[in-house]
Amino acid sequence: MSSYATSPFCNQLGLSGLVAVFLMLYLSTHGYLPFSMSAYPVSGDADGTLGIAVQALFLLGVSVLAFPYAKRMTKAARLAAPVLALVVFAVLSTAWSQDPAITFRRSVMLLGPTVFALFLHVRYGYRQQLELLLAAGIGAAALSIAVAVIFPRVGLDQTMHDGAWQGIYPQKNVCARACVFFALPAAVMWGRTVRRTLLAVLALVLLGVLLFETHSATGMLLMGVALLAPLGMRLMRKLRTNESMVLGTVLTACAIAALFFMEAWFADVLLIFGKDSTLTGRTAIWDGAVEAIMKQPVLGYGYSAFWLGLKGESANTVLATRWMVPAAHNGFLDLWLQLGGVGLALFLVSLWQGCRAAVWCLRHVGRQGAEWGGGIMLMTILYNLDETSLMIPRELLWVLYCLAFVNLRSMMFESRSQLTEQPPIRTATAGPVAEISWSGTAGVR
Repeated sequence: MSSYATSPFCNQLGLSGLVAVFLMLYLSTHGYLPFSMSAYPVSGDADGTLGIAVQALFLLGVSVLAFPYAKRMTKAARLAAPVLALVVFAVLSTAWSQDPAITFRRSVMLLGPTVFALFLHVRYGYRQQLELLLAAGIGAAALSIAVAVIFPRVGLDQTMHDGAWQGIYPQKNVCARACVFFALPAAVMWGRTVRRTLLAVLALVLLGVLLFETHSATGMLLMGVALLAPLGMRLMRKLRTNESMVLGTVLTACAIAALFFMEAWFADVLLIFGKDSTLTGRTAIWDGAVEAIMKQPVLGYGYSAFWLGLKGESANTVLATRWMVPAAHNGFLDLWLQLGGVGLALFLVSLWQGCRAAVWCLRHVGRQGAEWGGGIMLMTILYNLDETSLMIPRELLWVLYCLAFVNLRSMMFESRSQLTEQPPIRTATAGPVAEISWSGTAGVR
């Protein structure tokens, strides 16, 4: 269960909390170390000597943190079974991979972030997890602004995005992504207590300034979603079932109307966000990815073993686009390319279960952990429509997805257990049975 620490966060941070924040910072940069590594390729997935050495240190650090909680993590692993099955399948794909060495090495690396997520789940309560993320976000934003201002050669993107800030990140879009996902816990904590609200304000100001300077239109759009999503969840929880159905119908109608509008004015809308009709070359990449998928639709080409430049099947897409494509710019297509329809189906099962648990928890629990978990599920779907963040070994977003998944399922099962064990609590006056409030049994929520 997710939390065994009950005293205030400031007294619980300690050395392990500081190490956890540092590891979050490291993963948010895709394993990139400014001043030490080349920022390219921007995927951060290149296995250079320094990169492998740092990743080995990361795995060692996670192992040291997790060892005292091994038994609890083993129990928590049952809740994360769909996600763990996907990781195991990635290791097994070594058998049919285009490049078995890369697949085996990177699938083993993927175990690190997955174990780290389980550690965060059993070591810290939901509120503490959010505060750790908030501390990492404030640190990342402050360091990035300082590097961009003091060391512009490192902190500014010197390539096609000349002048855009990238801070401690390898590329401005990676920086924008981190800003969006670090803003989500700040939005969830807003208005809870004076201290948490002040921390949220500080984080949002720093992250907002940094995001603005990245000139990322997609990042700004998703930042808006990240800020509004918790408010929407709180509103939905306050509504009655019939009111929620009416609101859902209205939102569905608005979404359909928006699709018709986008179809009629697609090119004009893209120009507003600085894109062209090819989505900055993405449509050509997607065409090449779909063509490759049709050749290996069931098992794919092996985990992390498709985009190999001019080697293997990816050469067709590279030659067609005249660009050394590092990813499909769509997380679902990338997953299909690597692990085939089987891998994609495993992930979609976990996504469905996570979203289902999020809806249940928002209706019956309604705590910060439920809002943050629901936000992560939503942002995972949206972000992977034109970028890739699924199952990347050196990527904070995989940690956040796994953590949100196991948090939500744990919260749902515990709440259901309490509802079945305790008799209904009736109000003093005649009327419907009052809803049982859930406060958790294993720590601060």
